[in-house]
Amino acid sequence: MIVLGVVDYFVPLNLLPVIMIYPLVLFLTLCRHVRKYRQWCEDNFSSLDNIDVQWIVRYLTMLAIVGLSFYFIVFWYVPNRMFTQQWLFLLIYAYTTERVLHRPDPWTKIRSTAVEEKEESKMDSPTNAAYRAALDAWIEKEKPYLNPDFQLMDLRQVLPLNRSYLSRFINSEYGCSFYQWVNRLRIKEAKRLKMEHPELTAQDIAEHGCGFSSRQAFYRTFLRETGQTPSEWWAAQNNTI
Repeated sequence: MIVLGVVDYFVPLNLLPVIMIYPLVLFLTLCRHVRKYRQWCEDNFSSLDNIDVQWIVRYLTMLAIVGLSFYFIVFWYVPNRMFTQQWLFLLIYAYTTERVLHRPDPWTKIRSTAVEEKEESKMDSPTNAAYRAALDAWIEKEKPYLNPDFQLMDLRQVLPLNRSYLSRFINSEYGCSFYQWVNRLRIKEAKRLKMEHPELTAQDIAEHGCGFSSRQAFYRTFLRETGQTPSEWWAAQNNTI
């Protein structure tokens, strides 16, 4: 945009078409990154309750509003509308500043291992089958997924891999993101608890076990993974017995 401004100042060209296209290109480019950002979070964290993965969507919504007002002013210029757009720009600047200052930082723990990753060299290592066997045994014994703050980098306790290798390992071996893998383990644990202790309610299980950070997260994940609410699943199990 700086280059276009300089060209527009010194060369008598009609750059309006380029200026009109630029906000649209910017918006579409950011839209492509929405899914990438969420995927990055799912590859590193087992719970997204304390991570704001929707901030970029809200930012794009406000950007779209400002962009529409820009087009409106270009085609139907009225002085007082210029004043309205200025207020919209101030609003979006205030919003983005507030999100930056108050949004929880999910990268803190990952940053602490950045130096280790840089210093790590690629070394001869066991096969994926050996890694998976070691990981499955550790998961079965320690059940680290019961910790709501369980993260991808916690796997380094058993697998000597950096973050990138760990993420790819989970994706290739289990066919899903770290987030999906851990939450499936938690749902499996919830089912086990209910089968062994039928007196427990779904609320009891959500609040006292399985690793979910909230009751809402438990219900939401259970429904997504099974297609049923906990009550519906238990009723179906009783009908099959």
